Amino acid sequence: MPKSDTAGSSETLNVVIIGCGMIAGGDDESHQGDEILSHAGAYSRHPGFRIRACIDPNHERRRRFKECWGADKAFAGLDQCLADGLSFDVASVGVPTATHAAILRRLLETSVKAVFCEKPLTGDAEETRKIVTAYATARLPLAVNYFRRYDSAIQRLKGAIEGGTWGALQWACGFYGKGILHNGSHMVHLMQYLFGALRPITVLRAQTDYEVGDPTLDVVLATDAEAPIHLIGSDWHHYDVFEACLAFERGQIVLEEGMRVVRVRPVSDDPMYPGHRQLGRGRRCQGDQDRALLRAVDDIYRSVTTGA
Repeated sequence: MPKSDTAGSSETLNVVIIGCGMIAGGDDESHQGDEILSHAGAYSRHPGFRIRACIDPNHERRRRFKECWGADKAFAGLDQCLADGLSFDVASVGVPTATHAAILRRLLETSVKAVFCEKPLTGDAEETRKIVTAYATARLPLAVNYFRRYDSAIQRLKGAIEGGTWGALQWACGFYGKGILHNGSHMVHLMQYLFGALRPITVLRAQTDYEVGDPTLDVVLATDAEAPIHLIGSDWHHYDVFEACLAFERGQIVLEEGMRVVRVRPVSDDPMYPGHRQLGRGRRCQGDQDRALLRAVDDIYRSVTTGA
């Protein structure tokens, strides 16, 4: 894959990718388009990274990953990698959630300079708090792959909201499936990114459509200004959905097609009923979610090389 001129520094950072599944690199291995869908896909397109090693207990999976992405070495486990004496600057964690905590704690004992972990950080809130505190104490950058915050269309939306363009939030509704931790945490994070701290109000329904222990919840949250945030769960076996509608004083923003498209619907006068106001058809804007992971690893690169 061709490198892109993203970072300004000439320093090269060595990467170890822990887990050789779909988000680690598999989503890009057979993909024919220009989109970047995985950690390895992003690192390979960035001029400041070199994939030094991959780790996976499955021999065939790590062999294929090593061959596809040009990793120097492949190991069955992190301890084997460390025992080999291999040095690396950045670690990407793309293994099942249940194993995140142990790996994240082990990485604290290494000389790694930044960690990029798949969501959710762990499956337990208290364990997550402890790990976040440990990384903060060690002053070790820890990023979680909530990639939509690196979509420029979402970033512009956040700026417009904070700048008062749309007025106060009236309500927001997000639609998702496949577990409150697995996919729902993306929605919670996005709402926090756009509107700040959220407070849980109630759970209305729970359905198991993905994994036992990770139900898809219908919930009501609230912002500091008491605007309600509704999350509505959908059984992903029927179809995948990840969309949202944000209602403001001056119009609505609809995030469609996996939030790759932003539809803006400003308020206008109703031509049929004088004195009434209505939502217009609006306009659609294509985001650049296909480059979000590249921006994420560039963010990590700048953090390590310049302290940004």
